[in-house]
Amino acid sequence: MSSNYDNSSFNKNKKLLQNMIKKGGENKDESNKRTFKVIELNGKVVDFGNFTIKRKTSGGNPGPGPIIAARKALQSISKYLKVNKNKLNVNFMIQEITRGKTQYKIYGPYNGYYRKYSSKELKEKRIKTKDGKYITLEYEPVVKLEKANIKSKKGGG
Repeated sequence: MSSNYDNSSFNKNKKLLQNMIKKGGENKDESNKRTFKVIELNGKVVDFGNFTIKRKTSGGNPGPGPIIAARKALQSISKYLKVNKNKLNVNFMIQEITRGKTQYKIYGPYNGYYRKYSSKELKEKRIKTKDGKYITLEYEPVVKLEKANIKSKKGGG
C-alpha cells in the first residue's frame, strides 16, 4: 500500500497550520468570542443554551465578563421553564465552552430575575427599528453573583 503523502509535504503542511494558529486562524471574528451554556438550574443539572459575548471591545480593551453571559442566559431560562418574566426567580450556574480552552471554567452561582421598569423608565427604553416602529422594553434582567455561605472563624476556638 503506497501513499503519496510523504514526509516533506507533512512538514510543509505542519508549518502552514502553525502559522495559521499564530495569526489566530482564518476567521478573526471567531477568536473574539467567548461561549457559555447553563449547567445548573435551581439545584438540578441541566445542559442548554449557547450564549456568546465578545472577548475584546472594538477598541481592543477587555470585553464584558461572564455576568453579561449570565444576563443572556436569563432570557433562555425563562423560555426553557416556560415562565412569565415577572414570575421568574432562579439560581443558576454557567460554564464557559469556548473552543480551544483547555479548562471549561464554571461561573456562579447566580441569582436572576426580571425587574419591571417604572413608567418614567419605560419612556426612555424605547428602541426604534429600521422600519420606523418602536419596541418598548418592559423588563430589565437582574443577575447577581451569590456570595458563598461560608462563615469564617476568627480566633482560635
